Amino acid sequence: YYDFHRRGECGLKGKQGFNASQPVYEYLKNLILSGEMKPGDRIAEQKLADVLHISRTPIKEAINQLANDGLVRIYPQRYSEVMLFSEDDVRHMGEMRIALEMMSAKLALYHGSMADFNKLAKLADACEEAQRSGDVFRQIETDAEFHLSFTKCTKNPLLYKFQRELCLRIRLIQVNSTFSDEENQRLVEYHRQLVKYLKERNLASIYTLIEEHFFQFYKLDQEYPPNFFHLFRV
Repeated sequence: YYDFHRRGECGLKGKQGFNASQPVYEYLKNLILSGEMKPGDRIAEQKLADVLHISRTPIKEAINQLANDGLVRIYPQRYSEVMLFSEDDVRHMGEMRIALEMMSAKLALYHGSMADFNKLAKLADACEEAQRSGDVFRQIETDAEFHLSFTKCTKNPLLYKFQRELCLRIRLIQVNSTFSDEENQRLVEYHRQLVKYLKERNLASIYTLIEEHFFQFYKLDQEYPPNFFHLFRV
């Protein structure tokens, strides 16, 4: 079990009521996405309630919200724990990333503006700066911001919702993984190239970039033959 006493409070001590679940949600989410709570760590509801001096109701609501995000697994009537993803789970995320990024690319070119793409360029620069300075957590956070901003260009709230859920799960994986300098550099290069092709409105090159990047990043070559994801071109 994670020991909440060693972490302190989330600005909620003694507060009750309907809205109490949201700060608890943010508190737990930050612990998970910062790597302080690890995959497989159990969430001690009563201990958290004791630390914050609140009832368990908002804590349960927050945990349910985290479960909907895919960051927590709930075992009913037993306990809940930080999600531990299997190799199959990661592969499924990779498959979804390719499909969502390709659809996002086509819609972004239709609905997006040069101002949108310039914003992406700034996020790409911020991610590269974090990578160069060795700020791993900032790099992971900025990478997620980049992909969410890219999806916002589609003007499709449902697509954004799916992308947000995927980004949260991927951040959990990334913060508990170690990547080589070469892998980090490929991530930076992917952002730079994607922005370049968006500004050029070069959809064919974007599709190829997405396929190659995610095929490699998620090691999908262990499951699928080359060019398998051409089927997602839309």
